[in-house]
Amino acid sequence: MSKNPFPSSFIEVILFSSIIVALSASVFIIKILFPELPKEIMFTTTYISYFIFFVISYYTVNKLNKVKVSFNFRLYKNILFLMSIVGLYQISVRIPIYFFFNTSEIVKESLSFSFIISAILLAPIIEEIIFRGVILKGFLFKYSPKIAIVLSALMFALMHFTSLISIISALILGLFIGYVYYKTKSVGMTILLHTINNITGVLGLFLNNKFGNSNSEIVSIIDIYGNYSIYIIGVPLVVFVFLLFKLIKKNKEIFKTNEQKIIIKNH
Repeated sequence: MSKNPFPSSFIEVILFSSIIVALSASVFIIKILFPELPKEIMFTTTYISYFIFFVISYYTVNKLNKVKVSFNFRLYKNILFLMSIVGLYQISVRIPIYFFFNTSEIVKESLSFSFIISAILLAPIIEEIIFRGVILKGFLFKYSPKIAIVLSALMFALMHFTSLISIISALILGLFIGYVYYKTKSVGMTILLHTINNITGVLGLFLNNKFGNSNSEIVSIIDIYGNYSIYIIGVPLVVFVFLLFKLIKKNKEIFKTNEQKIIIKNH
């Protein structure tokens, strides 16, 4: 009987993460030695340090337990379809709602160079390997698919605790991407979907800054993307609903090829 990878339960994930947080917190010594370091550099250093400690510890613990672990980065042909759903949802639903509940100052901060680099390059790779490649993968050995996906999505959402809207949107993204991981077992698929989600988010912020009312509170839909709001929101929203309906209706056909390849590979 093969052993489950560690961590594979909620308690194990909390314990494992707490230890890694304590390890990565040691980078604050850098802040003590170099107090003039900008906040963005300190945050990025801590973020990357956490990831490095997490992955090294993950491999080490499982190797000691004689459990082989690896990450599947394979992309399947339905990735373009799934990318379209994520991108259209972000530009037509998530971003407009985000604007209505955030001030223009917060929106402008989100367009900083460090934020864009972190959102597009670092976050998708680091967060997907941790939350889907390690945590969700482990949960799927211990719990039912539904419970595993929900638990991992909740943990992913709580990490984005800057605002209630951020938590809710992260939860929705975590549930969708978690389901894709369950169907494909590919971290490569979820990294690309997460990247598209963040790129589209940055694009929405840029469009608001370019055409919308970015200097004051958003009070109407016109304030989001200016006179182009009806097109930028309306058209993608219609297409998004259509693709989402297609995903629900033809779910088995869409993921059939993926599941067949995974079954063959596992045998």
